[in-house]
Amino acid sequence: QQLLQIGRSLGGIQFVDGSSGLKIYVLRASLPGTSLAETPKKWFGEAIFSPDGQIAREGVEIDAYKVTSAKELEAPAGAAEARRRLALKYTVITPANQRATDRFAFVDAYEVDGIAYLLVASGGATKWEGGEKERCERVADSFFIGRGA
Repeated sequence: QQLLQIGRSLGGIQFVDGSSGLKIYVLRASLPGTSLAETPKKWFGEAIFSPDGQIAREGVEIDAYKVTSAKELEAPAGAAEARRRLALKYTVITPANQRATDRFAFVDAYEVDGIAYLLVASGGATKWEGGEKERCERVADSFFIGRGA
């Protein structure tokens, strides 16, 4: 597996595995005046897929999305203490042929001083149960934001 950085010219942090289509985004968003634990899961979907957000600015057209689950996780030693894991299902419109393609993702989120730092690891629905689910979960598990970020 070879991850290539894309979207750099727009200031984003985005990687893609050209052989499998696995995509990784690193995003940040100001929380809506609540702690990470108290923030409704719907807010995360809105923050990630906002028409003004990084993913949309990089040319990804989102047709629909849903945050399917959210849970608090214990942060590893040295990390920011507030951590959550979310699961997403979303549909993108492919630029080449304008087809709707379903994707699933895990989001790992940390809170530092009212800012949510989010790693989104997503794979295509057709490959999800064939190994992409486990790869995305491992990528999300590896995300780490230190206490002093």
